[in-house]
Amino acid sequence: MKKLVYSAIALAVSVLSLTSCEDVPAPYTLPTASENTEIKVAPKGSGTAEDPFNVVALDSLMDNEFDANATYYVKGVVSQVGTFKESGNITYYIKDEEASTTFYVYCGLGLGGAKFTSESDIAIGDSVVVAGNVTIYNGKKEFATNKSHIVYLNGKTASNSGTSTAEPTGTGTETDPYNVAAVLKLYENNSYDPDKEVYVKGIVANVGKIDTVSYGNATYYISDDGTSTNDFEIYRGYYLNGDKFTSKSQLKEGQTVVVCGKLTKFNSTKEMAQGSKLVSIEGEGTSTESGSEAAGQITTSSFNLTDAAEWGTQTLTDGTKIIAEAGTGSNSPKFYTAGSGTLRVYPGNTLTFEATKNIKSITILCDSYNGTNYTAQGLATASVGTIALNELTYTISDINSNKVVLTNSNTNTGGKSQLRILSFVINYAN
Repeated sequence: MKKLVYSAIALAVSVLSLTSCEDVPAPYTLPTASENTEIKVAPKGSGTAEDPFNVVALDSLMDNEFDANATYYVKGVVSQVGTFKESGNITYYIKDEEASTTFYVYCGLGLGGAKFTSESDIAIGDSVVVAGNVTIYNGKKEFATNKSHIVYLNGKTASNSGTSTAEPTGTGTETDPYNVAAVLKLYENNSYDPDKEVYVKGIVANVGKIDTVSYGNATYYISDDGTSTNDFEIYRGYYLNGDKFTSKSQLKEGQTVVVCGKLTKFNSTKEMAQGSKLVSIEGEGTSTESGSEAAGQITTSSFNLTDAAEWGTQTLTDGTKIIAEAGTGSNSPKFYTAGSGTLRVYPGNTLTFEATKNIKSITILCDSYNGTNYTAQGLATASVGTIALNELTYTISDINSNKVVLTNSNTNTGGKSQLRILSFVINYAN
């Protein structure tokens, strides 16, 4: 019985603290994941960089004895993502892929200790290894505030700090670009000019993330031999001529590229600063796409609408339209800036997702405030596919159409009858 009480207390604390990195908790929260005791996973790992804990092992360690000053490594998948903070951190949950026990990463930093730049930097389902100091705060097991960072993200590590075995070549001009070894040499000597644009040539070793919806840029890694050893990060760069990326197939591993941009160093990460552009792409390369193309997590606040503005029609960079209409309701859907910002879909309102290609599935995260879940009491319906609600998350699966209409079919009144949407993820079928 005591364990049930303690679990309830921990649950309440996490709900109050998830969206804020301040000592005073904010009212707008992300749902706390619940444990499913029907699924058992054996603890694994020793908590080192070479042998990270799984989530169950770290959770078990903190039931006994742990060192608050030690750096622990844990491997898992992202199960929930909170709101991006201007300080560059994000609060999120991780879990073992085959189980449901979760661990709280409170105000963590990104790959290699770099600051996050938006919610889209990590997403539900990402594979990560997190390193940092752990603590128990008000009964909640967690990575301490600003004391953790990601060391592995979807196959990419922040270990691009070695010395290349290739001979440095090039002068950094358009006609004589640096190779990657030459760029890394500049960092060794601290002789690069962060205000000067240079040209770098290399082979794409890893395509980290291509955002075709919100920003149209890509983070990827190049090296002299096409492997991830001694690679160099191109952070949030643009396509040819500085155009936005519109498809994930526009850049592939194994292609030879020339990139123009400014060199920088963020914490321990050597990188080409945000805003670079591809000058040339050669070769067919190998596609890393599998099954579907995701738009990434899109927050309703990212459309920069003013408070109480009607949503109308908003268009993503890939051409997908999100159309909010009154339908049979008396009020039109509106965006409100309170909390993290939400799109309010009232009873009878419709929200149409209309793309230029078939949609595979859509995940929609709703808001919660003062104990009220704004999910229209589970009465949202979809014109095609199968819709299901899990706590605050609606999933519309098996859509297989370029258009789906979400309807708030609740006929009641009051706040509980509303859908208040924080964010959504669109997965396109290939």
